[in-house]
Amino acid sequence: FACNQVDLLSLHARTVKGGYRSTPEYGFVKQAVQRLSSPVLLNGEVNTPSSAIDLVKHTGAAGVMIGRSAIRNPWIFSQIRQLLNGEKMYHPTLGDMYIYIQSLGKVLARPQMSEEKLIARLKKFLNFIGPSVDESGDFLHQVRRVKVSVELDEVCTRHLVDNGRGDKLILLDPRLKVVSDRSSVESKC
Repeated sequence: FACNQVDLLSLHARTVKGGYRSTPEYGFVKQAVQRLSSPVLLNGEVNTPSSAIDLVKHTGAAGVMIGRSAIRNPWIFSQIRQLLNGEKMYHPTLGDMYIYIQSLGKVLARPQMSEEKLIARLKKFLNFIGPSVDESGDFLHQVRRVKVSVELDEVCTRHLVDNGRGDKLILLDPRLKVVSDRSSVESKC
């Protein structure tokens, strides 16, 4: 019987029973850090660059794993680095989100994939992205009803680019309505 040494542990701080609606138990991460000789990565409810940094400091984790929030804000990793380096954090706009969604569609497309299947795949990602676009949920409501690429582009253009919306900042943490205009970003940096 041979024992394998753990080289790295990623600990999701939620239980299966509690699911995504439960509050993560970061105390377990802290205990793992204290008891194990290997690095421990924290996972669970890492929603903003500042929360990632705060959670690492609080638990002593070697780092964080980010899932759903990285889909919603793919800039989060560079934002964390910027904050750690004492730099001004880049805050993406709805225009940036438009470009991201366009590139996501290209990445997800496959040569033999039907347009209907591509739109269905994109909608899975847009479920995470939508709350960062608008607080009302109107964007996501309209996205869920599109069937073809032209309709999706019309919804994205209307909500992300038209009428000067392209310069509006995305919500970094839609649950908390964190930073919704440029003046609050500049005052927090």
